[in-house]
Amino acid sequence: MKVILMIVCLCGMLFAACYVGVGSDARNLRCIGMYPKKTQMEIQKLYGVEGRRRNGFVVLVLNCLVFTVVFYGVGLVVCEGLMWRDFLVLSVIGQCLNLFDLLVIDLWWFQRSKRVRFSKLTGDEWYCDSSMHVASYVRGVLMFEIVALLVSCIEKVQLVCTWF
Repeated sequence: MKVILMIVCLCGMLFAACYVGVGSDARNLRCIGMYPKKTQMEIQKLYGVEGRRRNGFVVLVLNCLVFTVVFYGVGLVVCEGLMWRDFLVLSVIGQCLNLFDLLVIDLWWFQRSKRVRFSKLTGDEWYCDSSMHVASYVRGVLMFEIVALLVSCIEKVQLVCTWF
């Protein structure tokens, strides 16, 4: 029951963060990387902004760090000190969060919401390319497995250290 409640809470917090992070042209320009490539190029032309290339490895490492901190807190609630059970629980939570991000946030809300639209770029065709979201989901699968393993190892080491 704790695991299901934790999944629901994390999904709600992720959606809230996405919802608050967009809503106006200025906010949406900060999140330009979440738009399809052709849309990014058009936005850069229309708004006169430079596109930033992000190193995929750096993004993966930073996301791993952020979610390691988050999942450490989650682990304090749901983990029981059995490393492989804890890994499995954290892995399931991470994959549920990743799937929620793909299906609800990226493929449903992002492609249909007026909140993520730019005022100078109308038309649904600019926002409906899902290939980028699916690729992000695949990277998320790996990232959440790394985070689950790392956090379960950290919590196991902490448990062993308390014995001494």
